[in-house]
Amino acid sequence: MCSLDYSLVLIYIMFFMQFEFWWGGHGNSMLSLFLVYVIERIVRKIRREMGIKNLCNKAHVDERFLG
Repeated sequence: MCSLDYSLVLIYIMFFMQFEFWWGGHGNSMLSLFLVYVIERIVRKIRREMGIKNLCNKAHVDERFLG
């Protein structure tokens, strides 16, 4: 993920701003921040699952080995 850090931060900022616009920009920053956190955790989980499958396919290793 180190090469995507800048892009991911920009995407998270855009999500935060979009959530702020949906709430009308009236003090719901914590809710917007929480939603961005949830999105970030989902993205991490998807990247982890896809990475394990990709590594298993490329290295011919069983998924049980990784985890």
